Amino acid sequence: MLYKTVIERMLAYGAAVWCLYRPVRIKRKLNTMKRPFLLTLRGAYRTTATSALQVILGIPPLYLQLHQEARVTAIRRLNISLPDTLTTLVPGEVEKGETGWAAHPAECPSEEQISLVDGGGITSGTRIYTDGSKTEKGVGAEFCVWSGQNIVYRWLAKLQDYNTVFQAELLALKHATDHATSLPHQTITILVDNQASVQAAANPRSINTTAREICKSLITNKHIHISWIKVHVGYDGNEEADRVAKETAESDRDPLSVKAPISFLKSVFKKK
Repeated sequence: MLYKTVIERMLAYGAAVWCLYRPVRIKRKLNTMKRPFLLTLRGAYRTTATSALQVILGIPPLYLQLHQEARVTAIRRLNISLPDTLTTLVPGEVEKGETGWAAHPAECPSEEQISLVDGGGITSGTRIYTDGSKTEKGVGAEFCVWSGQNIVYRWLAKLQDYNTVFQAELLALKHATDHATSLPHQTITILVDNQASVQAAANPRSINTTAREICKSLITNKHIHISWIKVHVGYDGNEEADRVAKETAESDRDPLSVKAPISFLKSVFKKK
């Protein structure tokens, strides 16, 4: 635990600068620095080979670990393109982390506009239920507009297999917000069963591009409210959104082109 959380993190500092194109001498230095920790962790003889210790402990070589992190940082933060050897493994573009504020702090959505209190009791006015789902067959996103006890509008989309549930939830919330802005000016409540997406939309310093777009839309449209809702407790709108999102994920629809998440990029680098 100390090695992974302290030693490795200290050595990884600024890796995108000095370990992106690592020379042989850096590889040797990193192996020399790592060896005492491997010996202590395993309690092996001092003559045991470093490569053998790494295999026994299941810890990858430090220079590979840092090179992986350097690649991810370079692509996500420095906008350096993927190497030719990986372009076939990572389709399309990769999500880039945003920096700074999406808007001035004084203009951010208030607690009344974005709530983490269960909004299942809201039954009046126009309500929009959103949901995202991921199964073994795919990823789906959906929102449905309810007026009274009737569904008056529905939107759904299938995403790529490498996209995440969080991306699907945010995409559905983004499209629901955009649709709400086109409706007659009245109080509209968007009900979301994923707290992480609600918190991301409320955060003007979120690094997620979609979340920042939702936040900006809420600032200019104060009549649109977002509320968290408990999942699988019998709310008709939420159950319907969940059902359709799963059906869409398993359908044969053409998937939307949504940027690959950073987690997918990391998994590709780890396998490589």
